[in-house]
Amino acid sequence: MLLVGSLSSFGQDTSTLLALFYPENTDFYRALGLAIPAWFAAGVLSFRDGIGKAGHKWPFRILRGVIVFALVLDIVSHLDMANAQRWRFSWSVALSFVFAGLAIFYCIKSRALAAFVADWQQYEHAEEKEKEKEKEKEKEKEKEKE
Repeated sequence: MLLVGSLSSFGQDTSTLLALFYPENTDFYRALGLAIPAWFAAGVLSFRDGIGKAGHKWPFRILRGVIVFALVLDIVSHLDMANAQRWRFSWSVALSFVFAGLAIFYCIKSRALAAFVADWQQYEHAEEKEKEKEKEKEKEKEKEKE
């Protein structure tokens, strides 16, 4: 509550609020650029039904690569931060580096993620499958009547 109250005291001056989290404007734009591949991956996952219905398979094919690319960019960013700190140890940089490395390893080696992506590429909506089955049953009934 205290954080929300203190943030609302800035009023309409958004530059002061932005400076609270990103002291330098370049840090903000760098973080924004690093987030673009992650936004793409989140968007593909969020709209996978619509993408699958439309028949687009390319977003699913490149999904793992985009995630790995975003993680590599994150590691490069953390290496740059470590260089700016003259390679002094920082828990936040070290843990972020380790977690990004583990996430890359998971993305590359995960059979579950590969199965999900393969399944999404072969998307057929469940309702459409049921309608097709019903049509087939009706055709079989018509053939039996003849």
